Amino acid sequence: MASPATGFPPAHAFYFNKGDLQLGRDMNCVQNGPNGQNVACYVSNYGPPPFDGNTKKENVLWPAPDAAVDAAIDQIPHKDANGNLNVNGLFATVAMIFNPNGVGPNGDTVTFYVFDGDGNLVNNAALDGEGAKSVPRMCMACHGGNYTPNTAGTFPYNSKAPDINFLPFDVWFFHYSGDRVSTNSLGNADLQEGFRQLNNLVKITHVNQQQTPSDIAIVESIDDQYNEPGQCGGTNQPPCGVGNPGSTVPIDPPPPIGWRNNSNLYKTVF
Repeated sequence: MASPATGFPPAHAFYFNKGDLQLGRDMNCVQNGPNGQNVACYVSNYGPPPFDGNTKKENVLWPAPDAAVDAAIDQIPHKDANGNLNVNGLFATVAMIFNPNGVGPNGDTVTFYVFDGDGNLVNNAALDGEGAKSVPRMCMACHGGNYTPNTAGTFPYNSKAPDINFLPFDVWFFHYSGDRVSTNSLGNADLQEGFRQLNNLVKITHVNQQQTPSDIAIVESIDDQYNEPGQCGGTNQPPCGVGNPGSTVPIDPPPPIGWRNNSNLYKTVF
């Protein structure tokens, strides 16, 4: 997978996820394996971090949307040249790998790997104001799955957690750099294309296996974003479908079909 030192993969975006963790994020995904069936992603998280390791309390500087997303764009490191912590610097990176044939001795189709700000593989991360939580259970609060501890194997393969999901990117639910509208607003074609490729890879993880109700719902959510009637496929309009280059998410799209009668609830609460 390409690193910031050598360039980014095509499926790449900077954003601030204002709907949940409220962190600056540098998201990267690639596809490989036989017939492109495998997907690997990593997201580097930029601060200020939500948990203050000195006070052991929620960080009073968090959240800071513009500072966080700009730190991600600028790739601010965890520490400066003198070894001092950068307030808005990189503090954790989380990787996810999907392989329909299973990864590691437990055979889970999705696995998590967490690295601290210095790049060390760790078994916990503090991504909220409550402090460090163990992996993968911390991740499962959003990504779902079923956790079985103390299974055969050694770290990071010493627990089994099937049915974990790659989640879709709801692009209008994010915050983008206010100082860099010309290069980082959602209206920018490169950013829209990056999210399209990210969502397309997420979709692949939900169709290249025996589908569960969660898989079906996530695929529907992605397809709805990129197939809005009257917004694509016509003259001077982008193509329809997340799998087609140039397809975009229209401004303020309606919620998934099952939520159309409760649109306000979906957009303000769900």
